[in-house]
Amino acid sequence: MEDKLIFAGTVLSIQPRIRLMRSFDQREHSYLGYSLRIDGTIDGLASGFTVGIGKSLQAKHRVEVGIGIEGMCLPVQNTDLEPVSYYKVSKFKVISRSQMQSQSPPP
Repeated sequence: MEDKLIFAGTVLSIQPRIRLMRSFDQREHSYLGYSLRIDGTIDGLASGFTVGIGKSLQAKHRVEVGIGIEGMCLPVQNTDLEPVSYYKVSKFKVISRSQMQSQSPPP
């Protein structure tokens, strides 16, 4: 079993994570959750990277652009099936919210 890597950083973008499968004239897709583009550190190295999270984690933490996050993850084993570099996130925490999220929305 592989040891999980520790990551921390600021969310730069969030997008739906979808797997599209094709077979002859048939197409099918499945929703995997969300892809987060993060500027921060992973395994102690400063970097920009992508992490895949599930729908339930997104619903629980309301991940948005500009927040600070931390957690643990694994590198993707099959890069042909995943649009992110890391996945299987655990010990996820929101460590800061940006000033923009704390303000009330415009009328």
